Amino acid sequence: MRHERGRARPRSAKGIAPLLRRLQTLPPGVIRSARAALVYFGTSAVNAVLPLLLLPLLTTHLTPADYGTVALFQAIALLASVLTHCGMASTVMRSLTVGPEGERRDYLASALVVIGVCASAATLASWPLGLMLGPAAGFSDGWFVLAIATGGFMSFNQIFPVVLQARHEAIAFAIVQIATAVLNLCLTLVLVVGLDKGWQGRSAAIAATYLVMSLVSLGVMLARRDIGLPRRRHVVDALKLGGSTLPHTLLNTAMTVGDRFLLSFFFSDAVVGIYAAASQMASGLLFIGMAIHGAIQPTAMRMIAAAKTEAQRRRLGKIALWLTAMIVTMALVYMVLVFLFAERFINPRFHGFLEYFYLLGFAAILQSVYFPFSYALFYYRATRLLAATGVALAAVFMAVALVGIFLFGSVGVSLGIVAARGGLLAVAVIWSIRLTSLPQRGRGMVPVAQATG
Repeated sequence: MRHERGRARPRSAKGIAPLLRRLQTLPPGVIRSARAALVYFGTSAVNAVLPLLLLPLLTTHLTPADYGTVALFQAIALLASVLTHCGMASTVMRSLTVGPEGERRDYLASALVVIGVCASAATLASWPLGLMLGPAAGFSDGWFVLAIATGGFMSFNQIFPVVLQARHEAIAFAIVQIATAVLNLCLTLVLVVGLDKGWQGRSAAIAATYLVMSLVSLGVMLARRDIGLPRRRHVVDALKLGGSTLPHTLLNTAMTVGDRFLLSFFFSDAVVGIYAAASQMASGLLFIGMAIHGAIQPTAMRMIAAAKTEAQRRRLGKIALWLTAMIVTMALVYMVLVFLFAERFINPRFHGFLEYFYLLGFAAILQSVYFPFSYALFYYRATRLLAATGVALAAVFMAVALVGIFLFGSVGVSLGIVAARGGLLAVAVIWSIRLTSLPQRGRGMVPVAQATG
C-alpha cells in the first residue's frame, strides 16, 4: 500500500507540472484578458444584484402605479440617452482599440463634443415637448425635461467605462460601475425609504446619480489627460459612423422600452409597474451577457482583424458557440432561482410579475447571445445593414406586440420583444458568418482600422 501511494504522487505531479509550465508560458495579453474577464464578470454581477436588492424595498414603498411611472421616466431617459449619445460608445471603442495611436485622444474629445451638442439640443427641445408628452406619461412637463436631461447625463457617463475597457483597466472600470450603482442605491434609500418621496424620489435619485457620475468621469478623464483637442475630421467621422448606427440603436432601444408605453396606453400604470418589476428581474439575466461582452469586446475586435486564414475564422466561430453555451446555461440557472425564491421577497401587490418574466427572460437570453455575434457587423462598418435591421425589427415588434395584446392581453406585448430579439440575433449570426468569410473580405468591405485611419 505504501509503495502504491508513493507511486501515485509522482504521477499526479507529472500531470500538474506540464500544466503549470504551460500557464507560465501564456502571453501576458492572455493573462491580462482573463484577469479582466473575471473583474468584469464580478462587476456586472454586483451591478445586477444591487437593483434586485432594491426591489423588495421599492415594491413596499411604491404602489404598482408609482412603479409604473418610474418605469416610464426611465424609458424616456433611456431613449434620450441613445439619441444624444449618437453611437459614440462603439465609435470610441473602435478608435481606442484599432485606430491610429496618435489620434485617439483627439478622437475621444471629438466624440464628447458630439454628445455635448446633442444633449444640449435635446434638453432645450424638451421644454415645448414636455407640455404635450409629459401628462401623457403621467408626470408634469418639468419631470419630462428632467428625464431628457438625465438621458444626456447617461450619455456622458457611458464614455469613461469604454475608455477603461479599451485600455484593459479592469479595476478602474469596476470602481466606476460599482460606485454608480451604490450611489443610486444610497440616494434611493434616502429619498424613497427615508423621506418617503414616492416615485418623485426614485426618479430624482436616478437623475442625480448620472449627473454626479458624468461630472466625476469627465473630471477624471481630464486629469488623466485622456482627452485631447476636438478635430473637425474626427467629428465628421464619428458622426458618420455613430450616426449611421443610430437608427438601429434607437429603434432597438425603442423596442426595449416601447412595451411600457403600449401597456400604459392600452391598460394602466399599475400594469406597467408589475410588468416593470418582471423586466427588472429579467434584466438580471443580461448581466451574464454584458459581463462577457465587456470582457472580450476589445480582444474580439483585434481577433477579427487578425483572422487571415480559414482556421482562424473557424476558431472565432467556436469561441462564439462556447460563449453561447455558457450564457444559456447560466441564464437557465438564474431563471430557476427566480422561480423558486423571488415571490418570497416581492410585495404581494406585484406577484403577477411571473406572468411576464418567462417571456422577458427568454428575450434577455437572445439579447445576451447577440453580443458575441455583433462584433463583425461593427468592425466591418455594416451600417446600412444595422439601420435596415433596426427599421425592420421595429415593425416586427409593433405588429407582434399589438396582435399579442389583442389575443393574450397584457402578456402579449412580451411576444413582440421575443420576436424582435430573435430577429436581431438571426441577423447578427448570419451576417457575422458572411462578413468574416475570406472571400467576402475582398468584396469591398472596409475594416474599421482602415476607415478611421
